[in-house]
Amino acid sequence: MGIHFRINRKIRQIMSKNTITDELIAKELLKLGYDESKFEDEEYIHDLVCNHYDLEITSRWSANCDFFMYEEQTADGYSVWIATHDQNNISINEDVHYYDTNFSNLLVEFVRYGNHGSKVYVDEPSEEWVNDAMYQLFEVIQVELHDQATNNLIDLGYDEK
Repeated sequence: MGIHFRINRKIRQIMSKNTITDELIAKELLKLGYDESKFEDEEYIHDLVCNHYDLEITSRWSANCDFFMYEEQTADGYSVWIATHDQNNISINEDVHYYDTNFSNLLVEFVRYGNHGSKVYVDEPSEEWVNDAMYQLFEVIQVELHDQATNNLIDLGYDEK
């Protein structure tokens, strides 16, 4: 056998023993700028999601917002929730909600399928539905990051489990 054949076989043997582990994924995520140890930190998640989608959530009313989400009172004192792209043209059937239970999904849909670099007005950014939306979006990002880290390791010669 030639020397090149033995060297190539040895390299394949060494590389085949390099299996991707959770520790390697965590290291690769750090290289990508994501600290897996902070994935339980609500503020970190919020910042990560906003940075990833180039999203700004603000409680300052501005006509240049791309999406508006807020509570409003009806004439007879009931609360309704508004989620609209066009503050000057609110559709009762599409934009007005009797409950805010679906608001996190509306925010997720807007962020995922809208334009990156959007500005969203939310009258109370500390609402639980905002946090729910951030975690839903983070789960999407987490899958993307894990895939990217895995692909980077495969490119370096590691094998998947």
